[in-house]
Amino acid sequence: MLKQINKKIIFFYVLLLIIFVIIFIFLFFLKTSKPKIYNGYNIAVVEINNYKVIADIADTPASRRKGLGGRERLEKGRGMLFVFDRPDIYPFWMKDMRFPIDIIWILDDKVVEIWEDAPPPTGSAIPRYTPKNKANFVLEIPAGETERYNIKIGDRVKLQLSNFQ
Repeated sequence: MLKQINKKIIFFYVLLLIIFVIIFIFLFFLKTSKPKIYNGYNIAVVEINNYKVIADIADTPASRRKGLGGRERLEKGRGMLFVFDRPDIYPFWMKDMRFPIDIIWILDDKVVEIWEDAPPPTGSAIPRYTPKNKANFVLEIPAGETERYNIKIGDRVKLQLSNFQ
């Protein structure tokens, strides 16, 4: 009888331990899957020359992978700023895109590369746009804005972070 009680107690504690481990793992993944909003902000006002764009921030692998994919359009003066932890060569794809965009690679506070009028995919082929230069920010804006505002490689970039929509 005492052996049965000890077995039940041991079983109970093992089961309790397993439940705590599962809860811990669940909470860990829940915490790490939330967006890591750049320095606590969700919007960046990006200024290049006299062009200002309000950009959503994509700073996690999941938010960078999704990007602007799935959206119907991108309003003038709006964009998406991709933030990376360190400068590197970051290729971009147009998965689930429905409209053309201009892609601007930025190193610290300077435009280092531009791809104008990147079209959405047609058929099953998803084009990739790979820069030659390292960057730690990439800005996607409506197609034609780069030409309209005369944005060029070497232009200075100002970032102002905010928490508005």
